[in-house]
Amino acid sequence: MELIALAGGAAHSGLAALTAETETGAGLQINLFWVIVAALNFVLLLTLLWQFGFGPVSRMLAERRERIEQGLRDAEQARQFSWMGRQHQRSARLAEHLFVTGEGVDAVGVEDGRPISKARSSAPSPTSVRKWQTSLSRRRARSSASR
Repeated sequence: MELIALAGGAAHSGLAALTAETETGAGLQINLFWVIVAALNFVLLLTLLWQFGFGPVSRMLAERRERIEQGLRDAEQARQFSWMGRQHQRSARLAEHLFVTGEGVDAVGVEDGRPISKARSSAPSPTSVRKWQTSLSRRRARSSASR
């Protein structure tokens, strides 16, 4: 019982001190030292976040942006090579047709909406046609031998 009485008396004296303090106007005071300490802590926090958070993330994003741009450049280059490959295949088919049939330019007519003279100017050289013919005959011989 004595312990409860002592605690009650301490609480009553603390409450009395609190009411006396507010009556005198002491209330809320701004301490310049703690304002400076809080500002320095905030600056330290920003420095650490910049050093260990924003810096690595921004470097990672820059590397990712560079990889994406390189991928786009590679895709564009592959698209151009693919177009050139299709043009070469068309020219090779025309050259094969002319070589196999022995027909002249007039007998063939138009290839892909272009006159044959235009298509022929982009056709491969006779040497490359002969090489292509040789490799084609070798492939045909291999395929017939394997049957």
